[in-house]
Amino acid sequence: MTEKTSSVKDLYLLDASSYLYRAFHALPKFTTKDGFPTGAIYGFVRMLLSLLKRKNVKYIAVCFDSKAPTFRHSQFADYKKNRPPMPEDLSVQLPKINQLLAALNLKCFKMDGYEADDILATLAWRFKDYFDKILIVTSDKDMLQIVNDKIAILNSSQKENILDPEAVREKLGVYPEKVTDLLALIGDSVDNIPGIPGIGEKTAKALLEEFGFLEDVIASKDKIKDKKISKSLELNSSLALNNKKLLILDKNVPIEAEVKELEVGIPAWSGLNKLFEELQFKKLAKEFTPTLFS
Repeated sequence: MTEKTSSVKDLYLLDASSYLYRAFHALPKFTTKDGFPTGAIYGFVRMLLSLLKRKNVKYIAVCFDSKAPTFRHSQFADYKKNRPPMPEDLSVQLPKINQLLAALNLKCFKMDGYEADDILATLAWRFKDYFDKILIVTSDKDMLQIVNDKIAILNSSQKENILDPEAVREKLGVYPEKVTDLLALIGDSVDNIPGIPGIGEKTAKALLEEFGFLEDVIASKDKIKDKKISKSLELNSSLALNNKKLLILDKNVPIEAEVKELEVGIPAWSGLNKLFEELQFKKLAKEFTPTLFS
């Protein structure tokens, strides 16, 4: 059994999509007796409960994506164009997840025009001096760019490995400050961001290692021995720079949040139990006890 660790002075920022899709694809298609799908709800709450218990979480915020287009779509019309829409069986479960989080009195954030990643980055940056550590619970590699000595990633898909700057370097081959430069060169198929022709991951790492940041690589293109790579950078420098612009997280999302709001409070027990009864989560309901929130 994992020993419960004290994290009173740590802030946990949860990427809701990371939990949602993991739960939806990992669990069987649970339904109520009336046929309402509950697998994603059950998995989401189960993972949240596990996090709260194992890490003794005292401060947390949950961040959601909005359905509205973001500022990145205005910069690049094909941004995330190939990403399939959320499955209907998952989308119908979102209102119940929101109701459960409200009953748990956990602070949630969502804002049109911004992605959850931007909100996560904004909260992490805003509160980094208020906590010993900020742990962003996500499997999204875009978040690796803001990792530093105070901000780490708690990877939600790899046995919750904690990624600090050295772990990011080991994982991607570059330190956090060059994550956007690397992805700008090789592209990101998940977000439909095209890479620079002829530049793969190995070449991109070598260029960044030798010359510095993306702007330095472009400025030094005439010094690159491989003329095909040099020519590709010359022809696609604007694309690379635009890619980087798309990839940089906005740390100034205009959201209102106070430290006290992020504190784990006492759930609205009657509402929570009513939801558990409606969703037929009898066993799970028994695991939510007052001691967990004391």
